[in-house]
Amino acid sequence: MQAFITHDTQRLNQIIPSELHWRMIPNFFGEIAYLDIETTGGTPPYHYITAIAVYDGKNIYNFIHGQNLDEFPKFIARFKAIATFFGKGFDIPFIKQEMGIEFPQVHFDLCMLLRKLDCTED
Repeated sequence: MQAFITHDTQRLNQIIPSELHWRMIPNFFGEIAYLDIETTGGTPPYHYITAIAVYDGKNIYNFIHGQNLDEFPKFIARFKAIATFFGKGFDIPFIKQEMGIEFPQVHFDLCMLLRKLDCTED
């Protein structure tokens, strides 16, 4: 299928159920941003992102509130895929709400995958 060959993430997100996205991980090596955020607590607008860390497979990039956090949207747009741990439940919604950006990337939430494999503690 053409969407796999070209890594058309918009199309892949439409045709592949999110619970099966993990199966595409090997196809995206070298194009995955592994990301995690730190916040002041709860949810926006009363709390905010203090830092976002992104690992690209080689280097770690830090985006810090009050320093360079505004550079994060342009940086993350370079990647075809993102990987998080419980990012679908917290990180990505928090970033979307606070920064107003969308994530067209294929999203691999490793927490959900590990839960399906029964590898996480309750």
